[in-house]
This record gives sequence, structure tokens and C-alpha cells, in this order.
Amino acid sequence: MAYIFYSIIAIGLIVSALITRRRIMQCIIMHDALHAPAAPYRLITADGTTIEESRKRAASHCAYTCDLDLLDFVPADLPAEKLLALMQMYNPARYRTNRIAGAVSAGHALLISEAVANRAGISEDRAVSADEFFNLARRLKKFAPCRAGIAIAPGFQAGQQPGMTQHEGLQLIYGYGAPIIFSVELAIVAFILLGLFAAPYAALPALLALHAQPLIAFLGTPVRPGDLFSATLLRSLIITISSIAGIADMLKRRETHPDRVQARAEYAELLAAGTERFFDPRSETCPLCRGDNLVMLVQTHEPVMHKPGSFSLEKCRACGHIFQNPPLNTTGLSFYYRDLYDGLGAPLTEFILGSDDSVYRRRIKLFARYCTPGRWLDVGGGNGYLCCVARGRWPRARFDGLDLSRGIQEAQEQGWVDHGYRGLFPEFSGTLAGIYDGISMIQFLEHMVKPEENLRAAHTALVEGGLLFVEVPNPDFLPGRMLGRFWFQWLQPQHIHFFSIATMEKLLRESGFTPLARHVRESHIPIDYVLAAVFLLRFLAPPGHYPWHQKKGWRYSLWRCAVFTLGSPLIAAGFLADMLL
Repeated sequence: MAYIFYSIIAIGLIVSALITRRRIMQCIIMHDALHAPAAPYRLITADGTTIEESRKRAASHCAYTCDLDLLDFVPADLPAEKLLALMQMYNPARYRTNRIAGAVSAGHALLISEAVANRAGISEDRAVSADEFFNLARRLKKFAPCRAGIAIAPGFQAGQQPGMTQHEGLQLIYGYGAPIIFSVELAIVAFILLGLFAAPYAALPALLALHAQPLIAFLGTPVRPGDLFSATLLRSLIITISSIAGIADMLKRRETHPDRVQARAEYAELLAAGTERFFDPRSETCPLCRGDNLVMLVQTHEPVMHKPGSFSLEKCRACGHIFQNPPLNTTGLSFYYRDLYDGLGAPLTEFILGSDDSVYRRRIKLFARYCTPGRWLDVGGGNGYLCCVARGRWPRARFDGLDLSRGIQEAQEQGWVDHGYRGLFPEFSGTLAGIYDGISMIQFLEHMVKPEENLRAAHTALVEGGLLFVEVPNPDFLPGRMLGRFWFQWLQPQHIHFFSIATMEKLLRESGFTPLARHVRESHIPIDYVLAAVFLLRFLAPPGHYPWHQKKGWRYSLWRCAVFTLGSPLIAAGFLADMLL
């Protein structure tokens, strides 16, 4: 068994190195262009980086000929671990086609077209701190969703960035996913080193593969990491030190960040009287059919932000409808939505929803079977991801979005939506009457206390014969029932109603719609088992850095790191189950 386990690790490490090598070979190579005319671009550099005028001219020429609004410079001598991290995050084959992909940067220099710079309010070249550089790169990428790229600059040297340790540099490259990646890398090294004592002949090939990764990835490519051979010889030690230091540093930053310190006092005041005041009295009847034969289905907690409270989902035996009971009141909704999509939770939301456009493309492909939109409204549009992807297929259509979060206004600033309405849909139904030929409500109705009001608003906003696309979690999904409280689509307390196909169609007819088609596969996101594994580990060792929890010391942080390190095979098994099933 040990031979199989460590053989899988060794093969995985070698394949990962070969993928990195292929990505490097697919990168744009920036060549000198001394006599090329200077194109209208602006330059952002991180502290400690110096760019000569000839280098900027070459970069401008490269960006112009490649039709890019953003071009990130990759020094050819970037340290090996940073280069491996960069290529782990950057896929040249998808970066320009994935319209909502987050920015990837080497963290040294970024070239911006004049058009994007003007829209983003950048009027001149500037040098910024490393933190500000990465934040700016991620923001600017949203202004150029399909016109951003990375180029390797053979003559450009990385230089020394003042005060920047290796784990801090890796943390900035990985972004919000840094804790996960650090934990996985630490787990791999830990399992290999333990194997050297328990089953040395089985673990030795995995250790050699780990150390050979930089050589496999970089030799014979346009990059020349200055520390290639030392990084190869000392790789286990480097990964262990940088991962532990990175995790410890992130925990410290989370605890001491001014926003979190302020929020801790505010949440302590909000929770002083307990969580019972966040709920209305329990309903004795079903909100859809008014039947009184109710049964408890799921009792669970808040799995994402781990705010305190217990939540119950009950099922009506008469019509099959599942709903939150007792329901949250207005105060409760305000409390549990606070810092979820905005504020402290914004980076997590963006990490989950805005990394891959494949699920959005599947939705658009499904919509295209029924319409070619002229004017579209995405209700519950969040940060505008669906509209941004849809614009790639229908560039001449108008796409508007509506949401309670300020992300919809940012989507308008970035050009992802033509207009962003912030508020509740029924409040706008009179203003938007008879405007749209298509409306989408993706993972929206289950959040609404009164879904029928939003359906009536959609009926008002659509032209005669207009189409409404609704997507809701399917409570009859068998794996969801098997996973119990750890199925991510229960998502308490945000998901209030769970509609079966029959109850959804009944509600649509009562709101004036004629159901035309139903689908249960096309927009499914295959993350049921992997998220169940993550939620289980988070249940065993909840995050301790959130301001609605009491402060926890270093011993708890060590315990949580151990739980996720030892539990990483469970996450890997969940990922494989999702891919296979």
C-alpha cells in the first residue's frame, strides 16, 4: 500500500513539473525593440525594481504587437520557488480566454495601456510597495478581462525587494489561496519525510521527484533562476520553512489587521445578547401550501464564515417543500450577511466565485439554446461574473445587473455590466417595466424570504414573450442527501427555501410564467465531495481568526494546521470523487 501511495505522489510531482515547463514554453518572450516606436502605456513598478527606458520601450512594443492592455514582466532570474508558484497560478492557454480569471503577477513590473489607466484613474508611471502592487494588479486585470498577459523578459533581473521574505513573496503570488497551498505543500513534505522512516524504499522516489521539480521545470527553458541548484538540493527544507512561516505570518496579520480589531469589538456587542434574537418564531405551517405536517430534515451551522448559531431545515410532507424554520428576521439577515459578500468576506467570495469561468460558460451555452439576448438583466448578479462571461458570447447585447452588495457597482466601473442596480428587485420593478427580453436568477431565489415577489417583479420587467432563467439548488440531489449537513448547497443561513422541480414550476405558474424547459445537469458544479471534506475539517477545527470568535492562541493554530495537514488526503479523495462521479 505504501508503494502505491508514494508512487502516486512521485508521479504527481513529476507531472506538475512537466506542466510548469510547458506553461513556461507557452509564455510570451519579450525581445529587445530598441528602434520600435513607444506605444502609449504606463508603467507600475514595485519597490526595489528598476526599469530602463529601453526595457519599457521593448515591453510596450511587445504588449502592442500582442494586443494586450496589461503586461506583467517576469524576470528570467526569478527565484525558483517563486517561479514555480507563478506558473502554478498562470495557465497561458486559458488566461486570455477566462474572462473572470484573477490577475497573476511576478510582483515586479506591470505595463498598462493608456485606455485602462484612464478608466482606473492612473495618470502617470508610479512605484508602489509590494502589497499595493499586487492589489493594483488584481484590480486592473478586471478592466482588461481578455487583454492581459505575462511575458518573460530575458534581460530583466529580479533585484532585491526591500523587506520581502520568501514566504511573503509566495503569499502575494498565491493570493487568497495561499493558506491552502502552504498546507498542501507542507503535508506532502511531511508525508514523504515520515515515509523515509516507515517505508524508506517506497518514499525515496517521491523525495527525489520533489527535489527534481525545479530542474525538470526550468532546464532548457528561457528562464534562469539564480538559485536553481540550491533550491533543488534544499527543497524539502525550503518548503517546510516557507510554509510554516507563511501560515504563521498570515495568522498574525489576520489577528492584528485594523479592520478586524475594530470588527471584533462590534461583533462582541452584537452577540452580547445571544443569537436567539436573530430569529422569528418557528412557523407551524409550510410557506407554500400552508400544510402543517412538518418534519426536521437537517440541523446545521454556518459553514463558510462560522458565525455562531444553529439552523434548522424542515420539510413539508404535503408538498415536499424544504425551508428554514425558524426563519431569520431582518436583524438576523443583516447580521449573517454582514462581511459575507462584502467587507471581511469579500476576498473569500471572489476566490470561490471568480476563479474559473467554466460554470458560467455552461450556463451561457444553455441560455443560447433558447435566445439571443438584446437586453439582459442578471438578478442577484453579485460581482457581475455571469454578465462578463456572457458579453464574450454576445458583445453587442446590453447586460445589466442587480444585487444588494456593492460588487455590482464595481462591476459597472469595470465594464462587466452596463448598469448596476443596487437594492431589492421589487423596488425597481416599476422603473424597469417591459425593458428586458431576458432575465436570469442564478442561485438567487433560495436566498429570498418572499421569492414570489421577485418572480412577479421579473414578470413586470420582461417584454411580452421574454424569457426567465432560474437556477436553484436541487434538494432531491442524491449525493446532497448522502452528505447530510456537510452538503455545501444547504448553505445556512443564507439559503432559506429549497424548491423541488414540482414546487418551482408551481411557483412560476402562480407568478404568471409558463415553464418551457428544465435541466438538472448543465450547470452542476462538481465540488460536492471536496467541499464536504473541507467543511468537515473546518467543523473539527473552525477558523479562529474571525472577529466573531474569541481570540485563540498559538496552540489552537498549531492544532488547526495539523488537522488540515493530516486531513489533506480526505480533500484529495473528495476532489477525485467529484471528477469521477
